[in-house]
Order: sequence, then C-alpha cells, then structure tokens
Amino acid sequence: MKYFLILSTFLLMLSCSTGKKTVDNTSANPYPTPPENLTPQYRGGGIGPVNITASNFFFKGELRQTDGKLTLFDCFTATTIPIDNKSGIYSELFSKFQSMYAAPVFVAMRGFISQMQGSKNQLVASYLINMHEATCNSDEIITGNWISNSMGTSPDGIIVMINNDFTFILNVNLPEKKLSIKGTWAMLSDSSIFFSYQQVTQYFSHTGTFDAAKSTIIVPTDKGAISLKKL
Repeated sequence: MKYFLILSTFLLMLSCSTGKKTVDNTSANPYPTPPENLTPQYRGGGIGPVNITASNFFFKGELRQTDGKLTLFDCFTATTIPIDNKSGIYSELFSKFQSMYAAPVFVAMRGFISQMQGSKNQLVASYLINMHEATCNSDEIITGNWISNSMGTSPDGIIVMINNDFTFILNVNLPEKKLSIKGTWAMLSDSSIFFSYQQVTQYFSHTGTFDAAKSTIIVPTDKGAISLKKL
C-alpha cells in the first residue's frame, strides 16, 4: 500500500508537469525591432556583392491615400510609390493612417522594393518605425548626378547617377581606369546608402554616408574615401 501511494503521487506530479502549457511571448510583438547596426560587414571596395536582409531597408515620406489604397511620397526620390496591400504590415499602416487626424501623415518604416506587373516598383512594408505629422525636406532628395574629382585630375573622374527607380550607374573615367557599373541602391538609415552591384572594383564601395545638409556622399574605397557632390 505504501509503495502504491508513492507511485500514485509520482505519476500525478509527472502528469502535471507534462501537461503544463508554455506561453509564447514572441507573438506579443510580431514585428521585432531590427538590429541597430545595418551596415554591411565590409566597407572597402573590390569585394563583390554584399547581402543585406531586404526588410531592413529604410523608407520615409508622406503617407497618402489614392483610390482607396496607400501610397508613399518618398523623401529620398521625391516620387510616389504604391504600397503592396497584400503583403507585410499594410493593414496596420492603413488602420493607423485612418485613425490620425493630422495631415500630412509622415511615416518612417523598413521594407523593400518589388516589381509589379508592367515593371512598376511597389513598396513592401515590413516594420513601422513611427508615424506623425510632418513633410519631406527637399534637401533629402538623393536622386540625381553625383560627381567627384578626389581620385583623379579631371572633375568628371567619378560620376554616380542615382535614379528614382532605385537603380544607379557608376562611371569611372580616370587616366588609369575606365569602367561602367550598374546596380541598385537603397537607404539603410537617414544617412547611410547601400549600393548593390556584382562587379568587383577598387574604385567604389557598397556603402556611403549621405549628408543632406552638405549635399555630399562619402564613399570609402580601397583607394581611399571619395567625396561626391551633387550636380
């Protein structure tokens, strides 16, 4: 009888422990804060492509509603980008946008650009940073032609054409080197731009520091940092 009681008590304790439910706290925040350091591991040129999680790219601008759908007037390109209404956090953006009485509605978020049918770009929003009343600053437009003479004698030694469709063209016209590289670009933060391209070169890098107030982009390379000024 004694052994029976001991065995019964043990089985009861075992059943209680195995039947205990585990609380999953991860569901409390479905959009976890992305890492603060989003800069690629390598800063120098000549290293080939660098992979960065697409959802970590930075976008900011004026959130607008057109024909019942949200669009983003992007501060960095001064263009209107449709927001994918079937992916990411679109429903959260739409709900918060409608609950705000302020106008215009300014938003900062992370996401990535995808192509719609007809080769039109759309933004897939993956993480909301903040939403408040504000407008874009024209000084923050990064698209256009950027030029440097810091690595050559001619003023057109290095030209970077940053396009509003998130592509760029790099032309190097130096006495010792001439090349042309095409790729895509995205912002990592207010002051950090990411260049994605396949060709290996010592004359450019995958990241640059954007100073909107001074209208400059500083790009570290294996040949030394270059300073690009907007034309």
